Amino acid sequence: MKYLIRFISGIILVLVVVAGAAYAYLAPESKPAPVASNNTLINLDTGDIIGYQNSLGASVWRGIPFAQPPVGDLRWRAPRPPAPWQHPRQMLEAGPDCAHQANNTSPEKNLINGSEDCLYLNVFAPENAKDRPVMFWIHGGANNGGTSNHPWLDGSQLASQFDVVVVSINYRLSAFGWLSHPALRTNAKLPEDKSSNFGTLDQIAGLKWVQRNIAQFGGDASRVTIFGESAGGWNVMALMASPLATDLFHGAIVQSGGLDIEPITRAENFIEDEGHEHSSREFINQLLVAEGRATNREAAKKLQSSMTVHDLADYLRSKTTAEVFRAFRSETGGKVFGNLDLIGDGIVLPQAIASKQLFADPANYNAVPVILGTNRDEMKLFLSFSPDQVDSFMGIPIAIKNS
Repeated sequence: MKYLIRFISGIILVLVVVAGAAYAYLAPESKPAPVASNNTLINLDTGDIIGYQNSLGASVWRGIPFAQPPVGDLRWRAPRPPAPWQHPRQMLEAGPDCAHQANNTSPEKNLINGSEDCLYLNVFAPENAKDRPVMFWIHGGANNGGTSNHPWLDGSQLASQFDVVVVSINYRLSAFGWLSHPALRTNAKLPEDKSSNFGTLDQIAGLKWVQRNIAQFGGDASRVTIFGESAGGWNVMALMASPLATDLFHGAIVQSGGLDIEPITRAENFIEDEGHEHSSREFINQLLVAEGRATNREAAKKLQSSMTVHDLADYLRSKTTAEVFRAFRSETGGKVFGNLDLIGDGIVLPQAIASKQLFADPANYNAVPVILGTNRDEMKLFLSFSPDQVDSFMGIPIAIKNS
């Protein structure tokens, strides 16, 4: 009887999903293209922008650059302030998602979504806002994927219904957001260039942008709450732990988050030198093998050890987005799920301290009011991707096992 009930429940679930997908595919587009509104003219510190007003009663600006594109010599560098412009720019469309690879359940596993030129944010404000609280959204996605541009994450309803100004941000992902190697610290022009947590630095740059500009949207820079879900929750806690984020926010909401800080030695070294299996040196091994410069890991390790830090820095920055992702996927065994580790670089995040110890003393972190929530079955969704964790009937998944 138990399996019959599960089977029937599974059939109903499949029918609901199929019906929903068919409706989403066949339903006509109901949203008209946004039209610029002169009522949304804003004077930023880099130039004027114009947004639009929507049917939910919100003023919206999408795709605002908060940093220069982190490409070329700025790949694996701290974000730089955006270049100013002279004429008003219409901010009606979201900027590109940050580059990420399709997950391992996709039929197009090698598909790359987004761009390395991705440091843009969106603002949603109630009409005629003035001195309203600010909510700064950090999306989830295991720090390997995700975007603030998803229609589900539109901040219009939150802004108009609760009278707050909402900011949502994109930040570098995967190996572009978190990678630590001595070669990347060469020729650093800023202290933060020697960091390993470039995605976290992007979030900090976004918060600094808020401090400089949010009053123009009707927001109160002294009442900023950061909030995020899943990896976004982890990033909220990382910002609480970062000395570089001090005084940039005043409250935090952690949804299904946590914090593990990887020692820099583990993030950089070969496996036999106490590094983990997807450290930066193991990642470079995969790059060298993938392009045929080495026949196997041992040959790649020998070649890598013979290269100077300047050679390695040039080599890493010469790789295309696709080449980086192919190697990164290879050295993680094809996995995309699982939070990419935040790294104790001694710049963005403290070195040699466990999270439990870090948050035991308010002197160690940015102590602000916190709301923290978790679910009983946090990982059940991810277990559904593993055949070993799913009960099936006639080849049809009907239930996720309790593990």
